[in-house]
Amino acid sequence: EDVNTHHDMTDKSAEENIFSIKPETLKDLLIKKHDKFLENYRKELTGIKEKKGREFVLKKIVEILPDKTDLLEYWSKNLEENLNKINDDALAQEIREKIIEYRKEKQDAEIEFSTKSGELDEIEKEINKDRVENSEEWLARKIESHEKSLNFWKNYKTEGEKKAEEKKKKEMEKKAAEDVKKKEMEKKAEEIKKKEMEKKAAEEKRVKHKKAKKEKIGNK
Repeated sequence: EDVNTHHDMTDKSAEENIFSIKPETLKDLLIKKHDKFLENYRKELTGIKEKKGREFVLKKIVEILPDKTDLLEYWSKNLEENLNKINDDALAQEIREKIIEYRKEKQDAEIEFSTKSGELDEIEKEINKDRVENSEEWLARKIESHEKSLNFWKNYKTEGEKKAEEKKKKEMEKKAAEDVKKKEMEKKAEEIKKKEMEKKAAEEKRVKHKKAKKEKIGNK
């Protein structure tokens, strides 16, 4: 699908009932809409970047495989040429097995080269198509646009939300004032209690002193 054929549309039922929707609900719908588009566009942009990464890897593989097949061919031929010079049967058998191994590796490398070359051709076609359609730049612009819209709606305050925040603020201010008043009362009560204890201690000291004085006079 051509990414340039994307159209930013809200849910049809939501559009039909747009004037009957509460502002808070409409805000949530718009946030969900922009979130969904962002998710889809980011996936597509990631897909394009992954294609480019895969193209790079395939180019390296396709570049290396011919050297690998040439090297395996050279090794197997070299062993074949030297096989007749070997008099040791066990060693000769070992060399034959190695030749078979090299030929199998070469065959596998040729098959891999053919497969990877085909895959590379397909990916290059897709990348060229994306490039012609300006898909990467288009997606980047759409992502930026939806990010801005999403940021706006997430920070936007409806009248209901403003009133709720104002109410919450007043409640917090009221609670803070009550807490201050409570602390002041507790402090005052603590001071009264302290004064009463000091008064009581002074009275006990006075009585004790008076009693001691009386006992002293009695002893005379």
